Amino acid sequence: MTLRTSILNLYTKISVSEFYDALLKSWQARGVESGSGQQQLGKYAEPRILSNTDGSLGLALSGGVDSMALATLCRGLQCDTRLKTQFKFSFEAFIVDHKARNGSSEEAHLVSTRVFKLLRVKPTIITLQWPSGLQPSTLPNFESEARRLRYQAIGRACRNRRIQYLLVAHHEDDQAETVLLRLANGHRGIGLQGMKATAEIPECWGMYGVSQSGTSIPVTKKKSGQQQTDSAIAGNESCMVGLADGGITIHRPLLHFPKSRLKMTCSAMGTQWVEDETNYDPTITPRNAVRYLLSSNRLPLLLRKPSLLSLAQHTQEKLKELETAANRLFQNCDIIAFDLRSGRLLVRLPVQMISSKPFPDMHRDRHLIRGQNEAGLLLRKLTELISPQEIVSMQKLKSVAQTIFPDLKGPSYHDGDSASIQADSVLPASFTACGVQFRRLESAIASSPQTWSHLDPSYIWELTRQPYFASSTLPTIHIPPTSPSPTHLGTFHLWDGRYWIRLLNPTVHPHTHNLLIRPLQPSDLEPFRLSLSPARRLALIKLLKEAAPGKVRWTLPAIALLEDGEGAGTGRGRVLALPTLGFVAADWEEEVKWEIQYKKVDLGRGREEGRVVVR
Repeated sequence: MTLRTSILNLYTKISVSEFYDALLKSWQARGVESGSGQQQLGKYAEPRILSNTDGSLGLALSGGVDSMALATLCRGLQCDTRLKTQFKFSFEAFIVDHKARNGSSEEAHLVSTRVFKLLRVKPTIITLQWPSGLQPSTLPNFESEARRLRYQAIGRACRNRRIQYLLVAHHEDDQAETVLLRLANGHRGIGLQGMKATAEIPECWGMYGVSQSGTSIPVTKKKSGQQQTDSAIAGNESCMVGLADGGITIHRPLLHFPKSRLKMTCSAMGTQWVEDETNYDPTITPRNAVRYLLSSNRLPLLLRKPSLLSLAQHTQEKLKELETAANRLFQNCDIIAFDLRSGRLLVRLPVQMISSKPFPDMHRDRHLIRGQNEAGLLLRKLTELISPQEIVSMQKLKSVAQTIFPDLKGPSYHDGDSASIQADSVLPASFTACGVQFRRLESAIASSPQTWSHLDPSYIWELTRQPYFASSTLPTIHIPPTSPSPTHLGTFHLWDGRYWIRLLNPTVHPHTHNLLIRPLQPSDLEPFRLSLSPARRLALIKLLKEAAPGKVRWTLPAIALLEDGEGAGTGRGRVLALPTLGFVAADWEEEVKWEIQYKKVDLGRGREEGRVVVR
């Protein structure tokens, strides 16, 4: 490509076919495949968004040149004669009135008028709610707080309209700003990959139907060699825990286009946009300051836009390579049992991470670093199945990787004498990381003939939720009475970052009481056992031994009744039910109803994600 061609490409409008190809790539990056409930976008083929009854795509529009270019190109898709008969989806536009400066409401309505003329659909204006009397722009964390409120507001709007896919207008210049900001904040390694073409909607953790939830995958129970599918609606001992699925994903089809081309697209098509002058004041937000520095061309070459984009791309390619290797390891690990009733995982892991084949000393460090990264990614995938945390930190898993795989400890381990190597190879029986307890157990279960030969034949690992500290605040959700005449379940709540639970609180006559969702505690077990019929008492003890042995049972969710005289903030209440096990106190069997789902998890391809086996 000549210099003249390169310059021309910076100042030409984006064609509809270019935009379509970019949108297609963002869909493919999501890994949407035919046969898994959603059909992959094919060349000039209709995207099957089966969860959306009307096939709508959401558009997040601010009215600036970036988002108006996005709207213009989406209109171009609808009008393209080649695509018109193939695509049968529509767009729904969302405009956020941020209320951060004077005139924001008038501007939002102006943008709404322009978008209506462009897309022939009436946009939804969403007004952010700030504390009364507060001037948002004076907040020291205004940028991050506004981002959080904006995504949550748009997420709720998409959920209410059953929209699962949201297009946003992030572009190449935004990517460079993001990477430079992360460098300035001390990020290294995979932290410099920048924004992805597609991702789960951010800032919405705990919002049902928005963040990795909204539907439930049927669960298959294996018993006596037979399979039966149980409902996730619970209220008796035959209940099974559903597995959450769904949620909203964002797509960034403009991520590889410079802002200059977005401007040219709007100018060429006669699309008007608004300019927010505060975006150019470097004293308001860190991103504004970075934007100013990048536009000034005063930074060293290695910190200018081309270098930052190259760094992001290189990091993403390296990460993709590592994730492919880690996914292969994950697939080869033997998941013996994954019990949704308690969040308990039994898995057989490789004996070592670095090949035993000899390699030159000059390549030792490279193999070691690669092995550490692959092990970290593998352990993150396993830990995410159990952890109550929204984000599992790779940094915190580094020491875990070296504990489980001693060959990752480096030259001091490999070059030591036999005695020191043997000492380093003695693994601790139990340790915790990222909210998960790891326990190494002698395997009484023989490896299956299909098991990967590199797996440990003698030991397996048990991963469970880390026990709660005596001094810590227990995860507790208060559920007020549903209504004077309760007839339906309430809103889903994310309890302890692991279970989505909604339940009916029927305590309206003669007195109203709050119900609690909290962990089962040792002092609860005997009173709850006595509240059951004799036959069910024995069944409870048997099931606890099977599904939640030892201290694992003290991480189970329990539904408790806050009785008279107990404070809403300090009372523990009387346990009425163990929802994941399906047990209810005898005098409440007809009244306490719930629905429960385990959080959305990635079990890996080929493990029948729609037929999770609970043992």
